[in-house]
Amino acid sequence: MRWSYRVVKREFGEGLGCAYFIAEVYYNDKDEITFYVVNDANEIKEMAAWGQDSLDELRGDLENMLAALTMPVLDYDELQNLVMK
Repeated sequence: MRWSYRVVKREFGEGLGCAYFIAEVYYNDKDEITFYVVNDANEIKEMAAWGQDSLDELRGDLENMLAALTMPVLDYDELQNLVMK
């Protein structure tokens, strides 16, 4: 199983706008999305408290997140349908 950071777009309805976020998306051996993980605010605070082991690890995470911006944006509702099968 492999994973990558991906940008996900969530529409909130007509006139309510949308939001983009980065998720860890996991794939099976056929390269199909099987599930995804989004860090909530509490997890992010906890991550900030213990951080990475080195600047190189932090740089690597940030570079992987930036790479997600070059990939097609995933639609939140479609992603939900994929993982709920």
